[in-house]
Amino acid sequence: MKKRNFNLFLMALCTISLGLFSASNPNDVEEPDEIDEGNTLKKRVTAGSQCTDFIKNNKKLAKVTRGRPKEGTNLKRNGKDKFFLSIGTDSVEVDTNNDFFPGALFDASIVANLKAKGQLVKFLNQEMVSEIARSTVQSTSTGEKKESISQDRQAEDKPEAKKYKDMSLYEKTKILINQQLDKAIDPATKQQIDNENVSDEKKEELVKDILNQKTFQDSISSKSQGSVRGMKTIASYVSAKPGDKKVTLCMVNLWSEALQKKADAIATMDKSVLRGSKPGKPLSQQVADLQTEEGARKVFSKFGTFVVKDEYGDLSVISYAQAGCMNNCSQMSEEAAFIEAELKADRAIIQFREEAIELQTNFDKESQASESRSTGEIDYYAQQNIEQRYAASARGNLRGAYTVDQAMYGHPINGQYTALVVRAWTPSSQDFAGEIQESLDKEPGQQEVDYDYESNDYEDGGSMGLDDDDF
Repeated sequence: MKKRNFNLFLMALCTISLGLFSASNPNDVEEPDEIDEGNTLKKRVTAGSQCTDFIKNNKKLAKVTRGRPKEGTNLKRNGKDKFFLSIGTDSVEVDTNNDFFPGALFDASIVANLKAKGQLVKFLNQEMVSEIARSTVQSTSTGEKKESISQDRQAEDKPEAKKYKDMSLYEKTKILINQQLDKAIDPATKQQIDNENVSDEKKEELVKDILNQKTFQDSISSKSQGSVRGMKTIASYVSAKPGDKKVTLCMVNLWSEALQKKADAIATMDKSVLRGSKPGKPLSQQVADLQTEEGARKVFSKFGTFVVKDEYGDLSVISYAQAGCMNNCSQMSEEAAFIEAELKADRAIIQFREEAIELQTNFDKESQASESRSTGEIDYYAQQNIEQRYAASARGNLRGAYTVDQAMYGHPINGQYTALVVRAWTPSSQDFAGEIQESLDKEPGQQEVDYDYESNDYEDGGSMGLDDDDF
């Protein structure tokens, strides 16, 4: 009889074990995509959404990458050559009705361009430091503490207060725990403790009510720095409506070895690269006509530099800039706006050749969970700080830059008059500038020297955006 009962016990135990094994079978676990099928996810349109859509849907990029363009590293159809795409975004916090809005919008384009270049620098190298700390404290006691009979001796033996740098890790940890405990106590409790009408016993009870506490600290610091040459803006989008309190802007930048060679050739005047390549279209067909409203609208949404080819195959750099006309747009304010726009356009050409960029990012997060001894409720506290700093510098001589077109229109967002300037640099214009300088440097009566000068028509240029040899 005992043997039979023992067998029944074994059978029951095996049945329970098999049931547990079956329940832990991963094949029986519900897949995540089968959970909450009825819920719909709400997508937020971010500042960079339009630029992301551009990368995914651009036909030229799709053709070059066999239909799989993406942000970051891209592989060409030949399976060997690669190029890099990045997105930079920024926002304009100035009210659209403010006189400084047009200038602030262009400043945002400069920052977005810098962030896009920063993505490449961060891709090249990133020095990171991470610190994580987790502490768990339980405060509990039993019985009644009696007065010590050796208080005088304890006072005599009490060590002198230490400076923070002389403290041990254990002593610093105690300070940290006390500090975080102070932060975790809710304002209502602190108010009761500070209330003079509340007895000391009640105040002590409020503090002692915290039974368990967990503290988590996370700190990440990263730094990237490098030099970027030949990064080209291929798209920019502005999202704004009249009266908007916040305007966002995004830019798509492209880097490739071919573009870097072009930038290096511009810096060194390597004519084997600058001249005689595949011809493009005349500038008159590529640069919007600023003397028409339609052309002005197109230029209002263009920021940064574009590498183009003229109908002779010579490389050119086209730079767009704009600046608001201040103080009811007087004659002097109008002149100042064009000077500012021209200066920023020329700087962008220098930045295309080479720009040193440094990116510093700091992330700090602190969280605490405190459990009440009396109610069992858990109070959660969290604080998070993110700081990011970009710094860029560029230097160089620019000779032969000229204005392709300029005009002043009311801004499409707030109607404020804004100077629009399109500047260009070509090998021919630089050569001509050099020839003029040599001629001016000659003394009166000195023999004339024939120069091999190639005329440069301001209306001639190249195709903007994406060219096959940009990759």
